[in-house]
Amino acid sequence: MNDDLVKRACNPWLSIWIRPRATIREIVEHNPRKMVLCLAMVAGIAEALERSGDSNLGDRLALPWLLLVAIVGGAVLGVVVLYVGSWLLGWTGRWLGGQADQLALRAAHAWSSVPKIWALLLWIPSFALFGPIIFTSQPPEFSGEIWMSLAVLMIALIKLVIIVWAYIVFLKCLAEVQGFSAWKALGNAILASLVVVIPLGVISGLVIHFTA
Repeated sequence: MNDDLVKRACNPWLSIWIRPRATIREIVEHNPRKMVLCLAMVAGIAEALERSGDSNLGDRLALPWLLLVAIVGGAVLGVVVLYVGSWLLGWTGRWLGGQADQLALRAAHAWSSVPKIWALLLWIPSFALFGPIIFTSQPPEFSGEIWMSLAVLMIALIKLVIIVWAYIVFLKCLAEVQGFSAWKALGNAILASLVVVIPLGVISGLVIHFTA
């Protein structure tokens, strides 16, 4: 499949998986604002659900409240991350010769989250198997049935593959709009992260030092 076929025939929700450069190029050229805010909000909700499970939020909140927090808070945080993250990528990307404007960077950021959004479907079998317990510290009960253990392992493996592939898609999209290689895009992403992590680490160290 060449780039012309991608432009004419492929749904970006599918082509972004295997042709991220061609897909994001088509989006940026024709409508860089296409679904960007919507994608950012849904990606934020997906991330909030994952964090809710990892932090056992269900131990402290009833399921309806947990879902409300994840949906509303995740949507808001998704938009914040979109704008702040894109600004940081643009700023640090210029140190490496990047040439993307904020519209293109936000498009790349949002559309590269499509694999994570598809991963929301995995919550259906997870919730069907274990219900609200997946948001708590209570260990799931397998009742000695090997197929349930295999189902959990399979879901976890699929999630891991999607997370890794989503990051590869992100680097490809970032590289395309910035006009450089995927390896240089990795450097761009690392620099953007360090700009946030280093000051936070210094502040945390100072707080610990003066409050100890």
